[in-house]
Amino acid sequence: MYFQASGGRMAAVEHQQKKKHKASLIARVGMPSATTFFKKVEPSQEEYDLAVQEGVFAYMLTWKLDKLKFTCARTKCEAIVSNVLVPWSTTLVTEDLDQVEFVSLSIDASNDGHVKLLPIVVRYCKIYDGNTSVETKQLDFVELKVETAEEIAAEVLVVIQKCNLENKVVAFSADNTNANFGGLNRLGRVNVHTKVKNALQWNGQNRPNMAKTALDMIPLDVEYLLTKIFGYFHIFTVRVERLKSFRKFVGQEYHNILGHSHVYCLSMLPALERVLKMYVPLKSFFLLKTNALLSCEQCLKIH
Repeated sequence: MYFQASGGRMAAVEHQQKKKHKASLIARVGMPSATTFFKKVEPSQEEYDLAVQEGVFAYMLTWKLDKLKFTCARTKCEAIVSNVLVPWSTTLVTEDLDQVEFVSLSIDASNDGHVKLLPIVVRYCKIYDGNTSVETKQLDFVELKVETAEEIAAEVLVVIQKCNLENKVVAFSADNTNANFGGLNRLGRVNVHTKVKNALQWNGQNRPNMAKTALDMIPLDVEYLLTKIFGYFHIFTVRVERLKSFRKFVGQEYHNILGHSHVYCLSMLPALERVLKMYVPLKSFFLLKTNALLSCEQCLKIH
């Protein structure tokens, strides 16, 4: 409502006496509340099914579950994720963390354009109905203003305190950079590991190369072994078909042997897992080869 400055209070009084203003007041009083348009009955099974589909759709599953049609655009998906899925998943993780005694934390900052992002991940062992599983959950996903040891450690400590993990953290994992574990000039003081360790009064030791050192203790060259096994079967159809026959003999599903290249460091684990899945057929295959190939079988005996 707008009145000229010269009209003042008299203009407002005159406006209240007009028929149009009185009619608007009467119409507003007689208008029902918005809550009267809300459904008050229990939803039907079909509506429950529809809600489930919308939730699954918001969870980024793209396949069609059944013939029910629905619309779930950006606004509804955002509401489902923010008000349903996030609180529900947070509750599940919180309940798990209340039950466990020990956890490990992992971080790995990465860039999305000019934005520096820091996911904070927790790993713990869960026992449910007699079954044991190793769970990996994301606790937070924060944006860093500057990538310094002080800021990263502060974000990690905020998550630890929020989830009540002060007395449960037994390990800290991150890439081997100076900001995370310190360098020659930092002398073990100005880095994330030391700051988190001191804040928690934790006796954990800095072992950024522990996995690499442990791998060097294995009495064989795993990378060389994977390369040789892959090369032996890669382009030889006869050898692959014979290996498949051993697979049938031991009653195991066949899986192609995966290759590994030192250029792609992340390919070693999948290649090793595939060899372990095919361990029994591979062992039988090489045991029946000539004495020249028995060395390959001996290499497969990974203790």
